[in-house]
Amino acid sequence: MQNDSKATRVFGVSREEIKALVKSTNSETFTKWLLHLMGIFLTPITLMGMLGGYRYSFKRIGFPKGEKPILHDDGDRPIYTFAMIAGAVAVWAVIGVAFYFASDFMKSYFGRRDYILPTVFFIGFNLMVSIVIMRNFQKWQAMMNQTLTVQTQFGSAAWGNFNDFSDLHKRNGIYVGGGDFAYSKHGHCITVGGARSGKLTTLIGPYILGRSNYSGSMFCVDIKGELAAISARYQRKIGNKVLILDPWGVNPGKSSCYNPLDLVSGETNPDALIDNVSVIAEMIVPKSNKGDDYWNSRARSVISTFLIHLVTSEPKAPHTLGELWRRLRLPENEFMDLLSSMAASENEIVAAGANEIVYLIEASEKAWGSILSTALDKTDFLKSPALRKSLESSTFDIKELSDGKTTLYVIIPPDQLEAQSQWLRLVFTTALRAVIRARTNKRITFLIDECAALGYLPELKTAFATYAGYNVTMWPIFQDLSQVKSLYGDAWETFISNATVRQFLGINDELTSAYLERQMGVKTVVTYDDGKPSASARPLATADEIRRGSKDNIFVFVEQRPPTYFPKQPYYEMPELYDRHDANPFYNA
Repeated sequence: MQNDSKATRVFGVSREEIKALVKSTNSETFTKWLLHLMGIFLTPITLMGMLGGYRYSFKRIGFPKGEKPILHDDGDRPIYTFAMIAGAVAVWAVIGVAFYFASDFMKSYFGRRDYILPTVFFIGFNLMVSIVIMRNFQKWQAMMNQTLTVQTQFGSAAWGNFNDFSDLHKRNGIYVGGGDFAYSKHGHCITVGGARSGKLTTLIGPYILGRSNYSGSMFCVDIKGELAAISARYQRKIGNKVLILDPWGVNPGKSSCYNPLDLVSGETNPDALIDNVSVIAEMIVPKSNKGDDYWNSRARSVISTFLIHLVTSEPKAPHTLGELWRRLRLPENEFMDLLSSMAASENEIVAAGANEIVYLIEASEKAWGSILSTALDKTDFLKSPALRKSLESSTFDIKELSDGKTTLYVIIPPDQLEAQSQWLRLVFTTALRAVIRARTNKRITFLIDECAALGYLPELKTAFATYAGYNVTMWPIFQDLSQVKSLYGDAWETFISNATVRQFLGINDELTSAYLERQMGVKTVVTYDDGKPSASARPLATADEIRRGSKDNIFVFVEQRPPTYFPKQPYYEMPELYDRHDANPFYNA
């Protein structure tokens, strides 16, 4: 017992003796002292809590929007008032808990002491703490103002967040990415992605399988027939009429047939006839974005003349491109007899065109030989028996695309893509013209995979600029921007900017990555040296970061919103689509 007493002595005085020395005979002394202490601390503690709450809320809300850290509420930011009150309450809660656990100790050592001297001490302490708090807050205000001044000094580029795209969340329309984002308004889309980058699995597949609940008709250029294989059953299930145009028999089902000359057969409006025939001739003999040479121009004129004669003057003749191919290859005597009958035609356009051809033959056999050689070369794709059979007649009306409930798959094998590009051009252009002529209020999307294979398409360029108002959405797909630039020349950036939705993935080339770096913009990087902010410029994403990032992500631009990116997610990993897609015969898992 004696040892325990010694253990508790300080300078020979026991703890019990100290308690007896300071203990007050008045039982209210501790309560009064505690109330004084709370009153003394009220101002700095509350001040500290309120200013702390303001700083926290400003960093979360005001600073990202470039607001100044000014201590007043203009009525538009009651959140600041709430945060200041919450900060004060939080600080007092901490103090209250601390006082609760420290009360026994304070009763033991201060119960009998007079509270006047501590009061004076704490008043002084209160004054000093308040000054320190306000001084630190003023320094913080100055630092924030400097930061706000320099944070956009070189640029304000930033990644778009959910708030920037919230109006696209769970909408019905063109699939943007991210699982639940779709663009429902009028506008066009362009997708750029290298080979095997996941364009079909992460963008086209989810779209055509209904991930974005698109409602409308679809025209799909289907390389290898993959789209039809995975989605035709689903398209039928939702009530769409499914048409598969497959001259080479890639798809195991029965192919439809389509004659592009249906667009002009029976046309009674001379202006519309000439315009549409000219477009068909241009699809057969493509124009270059750098202008047209003489031989192509003359060959196009010859083909136009023969087509107009075929559909207007010979009602019993087959109005097919196969017949055009045959007539251009007639023996010389039969060819001249045909020209003679054309020159005597009541159709002045046909007569004038035939006389012009006769003049060319008589003026220079060499020049005529070059023109005819060009026409023969450009129609050589029609020698394919499978293709000519597909072109003999139509098993459907192309205008059905305007009903909003038709899905047309245009299938072409990869090995025919270059040789039969004119056929693709003809089908696409005549279908587009038929839809525009119908002036439907139903939506239709033209999805053109491997768009570069179709060559320079003035009709596509026109569609991007004007056709959105016809409820038509163009969705061309390229492998890189070099393809776009080679086709559309100096206007390639304008062509891209006319797309409302722009998607990039699997980027490997310098032109595309450098373009994206410029489009994403420059941000200002703020660093602090001894509490003082300084700024430097940096691209939001460098070309190298874009190339590496596009392996697993899709970079997306929508209208004039900030750029964003979505992780790639293939359709076969989306639970919502498990029962919608069929096996892809070209994919080995």
